[in-house]
Amino acid sequence: MILAWLIPRLAKAKNWLFTFFRPREDPFYNLAQALVPLYIPEIDQTELEAETKKLKSSLENKTTSLSKIIDKIQQKSRESYLNYCRSI
Repeated sequence: MILAWLIPRLAKAKNWLFTFFRPREDPFYNLAQALVPLYIPEIDQTELEAETKKLKSSLENKTTSLSKIIDKIQQKSRESYLNYCRSI
């Protein structure tokens, strides 16, 4: 229900970011893999793998928190939005 109705409507608002993942054998890796492109959107596949491993390790070892990652994503999103507004 959420994927079919709510998410598409929020996506049209242009001020929401979404990611989806399914925890599997390595849930921290799966979560990191879903989050990294949100705060490094211009990342290539090689960098994605390296950053995913770093974030996975930080989450597992509790050297960073999910709230800090979300803060970083929100900051990047604000910067992107401001850059977009300046360009139009």
